[in-house]
Amino acid sequence: MGDLFNTFLSSIKYQFSRFLNRFRTITSRTYLKNKVWGKIKLFFSNLFNVKPKDKNDYYRVFNWLVSKRLAYLIVIVVGIVSVSFLYNNKTNFFGNDDDSIKSYKYSSVLLRFAKGDVRIKGKGGYLAYEGNVSKGKVTGKGKLYNHDENLLYEGEFDYNEYNGNGILYYPTGIVNYTGEFVDNEFEGTGTLYRDSGNIWYSGDFKKGMMDGEGVLYNVSGSQIFTGSFAADNIVYATLIGKTTEEVATSYTGTRTLFEGEDFFNLHMEEIDAIYQGVTNEDALDDAVKVKAVYVLQDSFKTGRTELKTVDDLRSFFGVPLYAGESNMTQSEALAISEIRKTTGDTYFDDPGLVTTRVYDDDYSVDSFDGYKEVYIESYLYGGVEYTFVFKGRSDDNFGFYYITSK
Repeated sequence: MGDLFNTFLSSIKYQFSRFLNRFRTITSRTYLKNKVWGKIKLFFSNLFNVKPKDKNDYYRVFNWLVSKRLAYLIVIVVGIVSVSFLYNNKTNFFGNDDDSIKSYKYSSVLLRFAKGDVRIKGKGGYLAYEGNVSKGKVTGKGKLYNHDENLLYEGEFDYNEYNGNGILYYPTGIVNYTGEFVDNEFEGTGTLYRDSGNIWYSGDFKKGMMDGEGVLYNVSGSQIFTGSFAADNIVYATLIGKTTEEVATSYTGTRTLFEGEDFFNLHMEEIDAIYQGVTNEDALDDAVKVKAVYVLQDSFKTGRTELKTVDDLRSFFGVPLYAGESNMTQSEALAISEIRKTTGDTYFDDPGLVTTRVYDDDYSVDSFDGYKEVYIESYLYGGVEYTFVFKGRSDDNFGFYYITSK
């Protein structure tokens, strides 16, 4: 009985061994290369051998004879291309998975003929756009998304650009700008926000920048200035000649008063400026008006151009009205003192300004080093005089500038 069982077991092992060896043979790299790949090459060799051998190898098409093998090849190629095209645009033919709005790949040929509301998939399959299209262009109202499908813009489009009213978002989802657009840029009226969500500016825009009349806010969202802007900058020259009451209406931010014997200076800290006020003796109401505005910035911006050096100034303004050393004035000493205190910039030496606190944010000017000299260059531009203050004649960059009437 035991011998019979052993014989049976040996027979099974033999058959299994044959099967295993056969499986290893047909799945080996050599077999696949020599047999399977050889048959594939032979098939395509015969397929592409389109040269006919007799008249039975032709199809008659009107007055032409077309090789049967060539016809088979054309049918196969057209079939492969058609299947691939249908697969890549399957949502256009078989409907959308979630609703009736059709979806297209950004590179789809059919998108050129689409009209109305669609969804456009970006490279990688993410939702890039949802909204109206016409003649293959994003036109009308819609929403634009980034690679993470976070909303970037919603509003009006025209020929793939922001045109009309819309809302632009930071990548975090916080509103960046809401208002009018022209060719992807802020243009018209709108409101700009900081990435914290607080309002930054509301008013006129031109070519993507604050330009025209508007209201400026500080980082906390509190209103600090109402007036004129040009290329993202306050037009400080518009303050010249205004009464102190008018300036108080325009500037509502933090302020510090410095009183002298004949005039006073008001530091408008949140717009980097100091104005000098004097009594207008010719006015019937004895109004106090702004005589000069000191801008505590080491660059002068006009449009998209930024001037910082002597060469920059002379290239833009031309020949200066005056260039040379001058004894430091009280207002210049105050400007230098405030720059050193608020920014830590020690470009200028300590002007020796001594003040006494009278009330909160109100100081009297006791003395300063009037024997110190600074180098200045003055230019006439737009009916007002701009004076740029340098530490010395050999310095290339100015430290601040001030504006006075002609």
